[in-house]
Amino acid sequence: MDESQPESESPSASGSQPKATRAMFRAGDSVSVGHPPGGETVSAKTIASAAPSDTNPARQPPSRNATTASSSTMVRTHPSRRGTGFLRDGEFKTPDGDGPRLRLQVGKMVPGTRYQILSWLGEGGMGVVYLAEHADIGRKVALKILRFDLSQQSRAKQVFRDEARAASKIGSRHIVDIFDFGELEDGRLFFCMEVVQGGDLVLPDDQSWIEPTRLIPILRQTCKGLHAAHKANIVHRDIKPENILITTREGRPDAVKLLDFGISAMLSAGSEGTRSIAGTPFYMAPEQINGEAFDGRLDIYAVGCMAFELLAGRPPFLADEMLELLRKQAEEIPPTFAELVPNRNIPACLEAVVRRCLEKDPNNRYRDMADLE
Repeated sequence: MDESQPESESPSASGSQPKATRAMFRAGDSVSVGHPPGGETVSAKTIASAAPSDTNPARQPPSRNATTASSSTMVRTHPSRRGTGFLRDGEFKTPDGDGPRLRLQVGKMVPGTRYQILSWLGEGGMGVVYLAEHADIGRKVALKILRFDLSQQSRAKQVFRDEARAASKIGSRHIVDIFDFGELEDGRLFFCMEVVQGGDLVLPDDQSWIEPTRLIPILRQTCKGLHAAHKANIVHRDIKPENILITTREGRPDAVKLLDFGISAMLSAGSEGTRSIAGTPFYMAPEQINGEAFDGRLDIYAVGCMAFELLAGRPPFLADEMLELLRKQAEEIPPTFAELVPNRNIPACLEAVVRRCLEKDPNNRYRDMADLE
């Protein structure tokens, strides 16, 4: 897209009942995930224990079947087909971008800030992202401006500020650094992040996958980043392939950076109604779906969903309607890899780890991210 194009945002899906071509809700009794039917029981240990003894992430070349989206920045250049949203009054909704907006142009300063827009990077359901530069210190940042309606409720604004402030202090090399955040003159919230050279973990199609020798180091780094966040009392709530960035660090490929902490929390805080939850349906834990109390084990469930998808080429559950997808996520046992991809060499011990992450009852999952890793 031309860098000088005016700011735009993708059409809203608010108010419509979206189809679900991949799986998740309903308030129901938790059902524990059992062992795979018709097979030998394998004990679930840790991600690290599932790795071959000679696995060294620094020496593993990228799998020809595991293509990450190529990008020169930390964002994708097209809206996610599985965007974050919230469940309210029986409908899953995504943010609405309607509202008065400042006109932002490449080469111009963002009014009320010290940032000059250098180029347009991408946009999605949550807002638009620019490459920008601080006029005084010359630091380049990814400037993310949230959609108008996300920025208009006082409670949501406070949650955003609290989460952004806390995330900026985590200090993990596996989490995208947040340098600044604030509010534009038109009322939209923004934050400035480090620019990451690389792409995300979204598979190009449902026939692609990431082989275990490459995936295991990626999952371990994801656990390290989330463990640091959980120690700072931050639960991500929206772990998915789009929010895991892959870059090169010190000459080593597949270095992980997590982003978008606090967006799901902000959505949940800002959505009106007596019962509202927020997240991306394909990766939401039963307790998140049912509006129950949760802790860091919610992110463990999402890591399990993501790992399942990256190995099988699809999430654990699929359905034609969103509420049916949510019901499956909350109640049903996921299929086995042997049922879905029998020709792939996925170690039984790794599948056991993934299935323990996907336990419906948080008490049956790993204790924390360090335990999982």
